[in-house]
Amino acid sequence: MKKLTTLILGLVLPVLIIIGMEVVARFELTTSQLFVEPKVIFETLVDLIKGDELFLNLGISTLRVFIGFVLGGAAGLLFGTVMGISRTFESYVGPIFNALRQVPVLAWIPLFIIWVGIDEGFKISFIAVTAFFPMALSTCEGVKGVSKSDMEVGAVLEFSRFKQLSTIIIPASLPAIFTGLRLVLSITWMAVVGAELVASSEGIGYMMYRARQQLQVDTVLVCILAVGLTGYAMNMLLVQIEHYFLRWRKVVG
Repeated sequence: MKKLTTLILGLVLPVLIIIGMEVVARFELTTSQLFVEPKVIFETLVDLIKGDELFLNLGISTLRVFIGFVLGGAAGLLFGTVMGISRTFESYVGPIFNALRQVPVLAWIPLFIIWVGIDEGFKISFIAVTAFFPMALSTCEGVKGVSKSDMEVGAVLEFSRFKQLSTIIIPASLPAIFTGLRLVLSITWMAVVGAELVASSEGIGYMMYRARQQLQVDTVLVCILAVGLTGYAMNMLLVQIEHYFLRWRKVVG
């Protein structure tokens, strides 16, 4: 019953938005070039699905996000772990790390275009860097947050450095790490759309760019809807993975 209530409440805003769009289009409160009826958007969605164009471009963008997410996330996880464990390492790299993570994501685009051109390497590199900084920060904070009592238990049991890391530090840091992963997934999904809008000949971002040039508002709106739903689905998948790995919290609680 609770899930049904939550679902109904979650549908209220989307329904209101659809009604508002219908009112604007029906009473011609703006030009048809700038706004279209929900019916037209639905018809465009069906046509794009039948033509495989939407799923093809979504698949390309999703693959780019996955590769960049894995590369940047893994590098951020390793870097953040070392920075959280070693005060000396943090003293050396902390200032430059904290300075670079303040740089807006889109500011990296010109540099990467100069370095690697506008081919696939540009998109993957850009997404990886986008993933690196938030992942490293979340991991570092999670490692630093490990309680001293847990570390003292490891010292009493004479755990090696590796065993402390694998049995105490990483498990205790998992909540922060998964928070970072969810943040990174959201950011990288936005980053791939931005990269494809700037320099690409395929992908959902390019599809939006091409539709904008042709003033196809219905296609742009379908792409926005597809981006949102795909991002939501990926986030929910990651939440399920998080629940699996952190199922011990329910037992402890």
